[in-house]
Amino acid sequence: MKDHKYIKFLDHVVKEEGSFHLDPAFQHSKLSESEFNLIRDSIFYNENLPDVIAVRSQYLEWKLKPEALFGYLNYKQYEHAIESSKRAFRISVVSLLVAIISLSVSIIITLKSL
Repeated sequence: MKDHKYIKFLDHVVKEEGSFHLDPAFQHSKLSESEFNLIRDSIFYNENLPDVIAVRSQYLEWKLKPEALFGYLNYKQYEHAIESSKRAFRISVVSLLVAIISLSVSIIITLKSL
């Protein structure tokens, strides 16, 4: 899901803070113009935007709808939580291995001293 076209597109939109050209956004996300036209009205306010964008390099002010922005932020938070849980799991495995090695060494030292 991390590499989904829509997520990459929204990454670019949020990074550009709303004002951008479509060409770099399409190149970054590998989103086609027809795919963009399918999602355009659901993620952007289209009050001041032309119905058909003739020149993709035209600089336009895009305003994300709150539900699109918050959905994107929720996804990013979820993605971060997954990464954090993976990191915590790796740390716990390493800690467990260190504890097993320490226990083994202490048992060996105890047995040798007898």
